[in-house]
Amino acid sequence: ELIARLWPRAVTDYESGLHTAVRKLRAVLDDDAEAPRYIETVPRQGYRFIGEIALPTIASEVPTAAAVPVVPRSWVWATALLFVVLLAAGAWWVDRERSPSASQLAARELWLAGVLAWQNVGGGGTTGTETARIEDLYDRAIAADPGLWEAYADRARVRMARFISGSDTSDTSIAAARAELARARELAGPRAYILVREAQVAYFFDNDLDRALELFDEAEALEPLGAEQLMSKAVFLGFARRPELAWPLYERAVRLDPGNPAIYRFWMGDLFTAHRPVEALRVARQYDARMPGRLERGEWLFAYTGDTRRWRNEIESVDRGGLPNALSNEFDLLRMEGRFDKLEQLASSAEPALFRPHSASRNIIGAIDRPKAQLRGWERLLAGDHEAAAAAGRELDDFVARQESRPWNVWALQLLRSEAALMTGDLPRAIELARQSLASQLPDPNHATYIYARMMAARVFAWAGAHDDALKMLEQLSAGFPGVGPAAISRDPFHTRPLSGVAAWQVLRARLEAQVAANASLGS
Repeated sequence: ELIARLWPRAVTDYESGLHTAVRKLRAVLDDDAEAPRYIETVPRQGYRFIGEIALPTIASEVPTAAAVPVVPRSWVWATALLFVVLLAAGAWWVDRERSPSASQLAARELWLAGVLAWQNVGGGGTTGTETARIEDLYDRAIAADPGLWEAYADRARVRMARFISGSDTSDTSIAAARAELARARELAGPRAYILVREAQVAYFFDNDLDRALELFDEAEALEPLGAEQLMSKAVFLGFARRPELAWPLYERAVRLDPGNPAIYRFWMGDLFTAHRPVEALRVARQYDARMPGRLERGEWLFAYTGDTRRWRNEIESVDRGGLPNALSNEFDLLRMEGRFDKLEQLASSAEPALFRPHSASRNIIGAIDRPKAQLRGWERLLAGDHEAAAAAGRELDDFVARQESRPWNVWALQLLRSEAALMTGDLPRAIELARQSLASQLPDPNHATYIYARMMAARVFAWAGAHDDALKMLEQLSAGFPGVGPAAISRDPFHTRPLSGVAAWQVLRARLEAQVAANASLGS
């Protein structure tokens, strides 16, 4: 009945639109889907209004001055009724004058479809195809209604997603994102929705986390933040290394929008990087109760329990053909499984020729696509084939020399040069370049960037003989925020092979393995 009333015309995704509408109603009413006061979900049927409606009572006796004649009650009611009718008629007239056109309604439906699609892929197109599909929805929405400011703000977010993923870091794309937000402001003025997007620009494009957090505060001063805005603020507080302030925001965001997978993904990931796996799994299972199997956590589970089964199942059950980091993900898993024959096969013959490094913590900002020579060189080091490793190192070094250096990718290029130097046997240069890479990282990196840079630097230090540097990195990641689970350190052959004879490593590894054993009850 709701769908027939709201969408009498043919609409392809009306169910998602209805769910979005109800989520917005719940947000306005501060209603909790788990313990509703107003809107109850009826499984497999729809929604039911359960709030109580109480009409104001009119006092039976109204004191009046003796000199003033009492007006008959029938006239009081007639006057009140006339007032209500006139008020309703006026509201109808204003609403009729402001009622959206068919093209405006169509534009809003397209924009909402883009919002929902964005949520479904976890806060940004997982593949280039999905990102392009979402951008097309916003393009069509703006073409149908050039005044739809929300679509401009969200189209800017698509451009930011391309920057974060590394698929388009051009000055043209960055300028276009800024122009989109300027247009949204021109149309709507300062709105919380727009200010949150400006905060994201301040962080991702300008590397100004302090300004980003100020913009979140300005947005919240204007109006209450919605679920997605609360989630974004929580994520940024994590970047500021203030996770204790982020957890309550994730809680509020989930209460407002319990069906949004992006919130659960970021919340779960932040809890894992804070070494809180029990709470992270509680969040994952909370979402699984609604949409089972949507949240991948196999790699996280391995990091805390040493069990690779779920990680393997997730890789094999999903078509990863369009994912730019699928090769890296498989390489990491095979190494942790100890399947070195398969690792050699993957590093030597797998496609594509270029790949992107992966992280369970999502996008590594500044990491560029790199050749398979990187994987082949590391695999050959594990195999003890130094001649083939050196050949891969020279190929990797030549590749890096052809890349354009930008402020956000300097650290990644230096790290790749460091790996190439290690593979070719220039150990002092490898150590120095790894140190330079860490020093050149922009301040306040996101979790994935912070963790990846230190894990890779620790790997280089370990193989180049800078064992104290390697252990310092690994100690930091094993206990600090953001960090990784114990098995990700203690069971990686890239640590266990070169550090096997180092006493301090044996102490660290024993401690980490004790944590892995204590986490066994978490299961897979």
